Amino acid sequence: MGLRLLRADELDTYRVMKKTVLIDLREKQAYRQEHIYGAVNVPYEELEHYVLGIRKDTVLILYCDRGILSLRAGKKLAREGYQVAALAGGMRAYGAIRR
Repeated sequence: MGLRLLRADELDTYRVMKKTVLIDLREKQAYRQEHIYGAVNVPYEELEHYVLGIRKDTVLILYCDRGILSLRAGKKLAREGYQVAALAGGMRAYGAIRR
């Protein structure tokens, strides 16, 4: 898989798959205000440490506010051998389809 860019309307299909972890890369305050159901909060700066305990056959679904940080982090993790999907447009895109 490497890195896959997900559209907001594709997210629900991926997050119910086995061996997936949905990761919100935003700061704790933003996560507390609103987040996607089932997501764990791992601020961007803490991601490298967090993934050390995750098997590389697990699909990591990353999102942030607009999709920029999740894409940057996703590229790096994919180079390290992780299976990664990044939510295009981030929380803003996901929120737009939920309204």
